[in-house]
Amino acid sequence: MKTNIKKLIAMEKEPAVIKKRFTYRGRDCVIIWVMGHFNAYVETTLKGMNYSRKRNRDIGPDAKITCHGGLTYSGKLNYYGIDELKDTKKWYFGMDFAHAWDYMEWRPRKDAHKWKLKEVVKETKQLCDEVIKYEAFYRRQIRK
Repeated sequence: MKTNIKKLIAMEKEPAVIKKRFTYRGRDCVIIWVMGHFNAYVETTLKGMNYSRKRNRDIGPDAKITCHGGLTYSGKLNYYGIDELKDTKKWYFGMDFAHAWDYMEWRPRKDAHKWKLKEVVKETKQLCDEVIKYEAFYRRQIRK
């Protein structure tokens, strides 16, 4: 595997683009193309919740939510510089498609999976289902 540094540097300068935004089970779902790969995000009602197990031990979102490559993000989506996302007060959990087994334009591999938008939509819906299940689990835990 050879990393194309020139291509990576050029991609860093390209703006992030919303490839698809849709509502699933009442949740805002956003798929963004950035630096040669997809990132997918699902709105959560758990505002301020960090996805990391380090902070939430064995009941944290990343300990309970199963998704492609595991959760890699929690927060607002205003850092992409996309006008449509700048003012949102919503909180999201997210995953990326930039793992060692994923194809990226700046790091092409013959054995890596090159994701199609249709596949990412399906994975995003599965993440949404998991987020909704986790929210119910978390609310039961804090009532104890």
